[in-house]
Amino acid sequence: MPALGAPVLRDYTQNAETRVRLTDLSSDYTGKIGSGFLTTGARWQRNRQSIDNRYLFLNANGVDTHVLDTRRSNLFELDQDVLAAYGTFEMPIDKLWSFKGGLRVEHTDLDLAQVTSAIEAGQTYTSYLPSLFLTYKLDKNSNLRLSYADRISRPSGGELNPFINYANDYYVSSGNPRLHAVKLHSLELGYETRFMGLAPVSLRGYLRRESDVITDRRVFLSETTLLTTKENLGDRRAAGVEFSVMGMVPPNMKISGFSLPNIRFMFSGNWAVTEQDRLDSFGLTGDKRRAPSLQLQGGGQWQISPSDVLTLMAFHQGKLLSGEGYREPFGIMNLAYEHKFSPRLSFNMRANDVLRSTDQKFRVDTSTLRDHTDTIVNQRRLYVGLRYTFGGVTGNDAVRNALQSAGVNVDSQAAKDAMKMMEKAPAAPKPAP
Repeated sequence: MPALGAPVLRDYTQNAETRVRLTDLSSDYTGKIGSGFLTTGARWQRNRQSIDNRYLFLNANGVDTHVLDTRRSNLFELDQDVLAAYGTFEMPIDKLWSFKGGLRVEHTDLDLAQVTSAIEAGQTYTSYLPSLFLTYKLDKNSNLRLSYADRISRPSGGELNPFINYANDYYVSSGNPRLHAVKLHSLELGYETRFMGLAPVSLRGYLRRESDVITDRRVFLSETTLLTTKENLGDRRAAGVEFSVMGMVPPNMKISGFSLPNIRFMFSGNWAVTEQDRLDSFGLTGDKRRAPSLQLQGGGQWQISPSDVLTLMAFHQGKLLSGEGYREPFGIMNLAYEHKFSPRLSFNMRANDVLRSTDQKFRVDTSTLRDHTDTIVNQRRLYVGLRYTFGGVTGNDAVRNALQSAGVNVDSQAAKDAMKMMEKAPAAPKPAP
């Protein structure tokens, strides 16, 4: 039974229209100074967003019509200008050691308007972000790198939107226009190599601290109505290890006379112990919340035959802490199969969320509130179809199409690296006629 005031979903719909206009201008200069290289530049970015969220009752008072739900519908506009100037200097110390240092200065000018609620706000701030890298060359394929860097993470438009959204009479939510950027300080020691001179492998240990993190804050508006909003409160510290590996089992490779399958793979992960400041209804408690967490993402591709490819892509997100509680781990695994009838015509089948593991569970545990929220996410899908490619195709067709079929963005850097590596790999021989 829905909570009081909640819409009946079969007679309810959302029509969200988001318009984003980005303007990006940049200029760079690189020149040699002594034995080193100096790179300087400037960049101006303008971001204009308009988010029009409309919720409609489709069957009001027994009449087939569209009636606006004024308790949830709202128009939000965001204008953000970021002007950055930066400089780096890189030079070798000797044959094995090299140094790189830099400074980035960003000036942010932000204006927002919650048109429906007639709320306007603005922010102006300047961030100074230094970085330092010290690299030691172990051999022609391997490096050891020590680095320190400061970064910032700005709040999203949804986190800044102050409109109070009534999901029902018991649960309401809103953003916070006073949120400011979170600053991240990171100290890292990394090892990078190429296994057998080909497969890139990296291992990086780190210590990180985020100051004034953006976290959920829950406040009772009445005895029965709970407001969830956002605030900059407390710090988050983490110590962990990041790793990534990319490689393949070459075609026709055998061990003790046994032929190994032709498999290509790429995986990355992050294992960390995270510590978060605890919050309650009065603010920071002085206590800490601590938990280990493992994040994994990646996949593999099996070239079953010259015409058949099976691809697996998986993602796992570990436990995520907040000031008032945590989100439990979740993940997803997708499978894709492709059979080529010709270089242009192929049969494709994709299964999403094979293990049905995308449900998310949120837990709140403070001195005044204990809340369990379980969100059921219906991601399980099976897609079957034929694909015909028109025009020219660049890169490795099988890798590109298999990654795309598995739901991977083929324009991402990881996908581009995978395709470059596969292009260099020897192709599997075609069977003799």
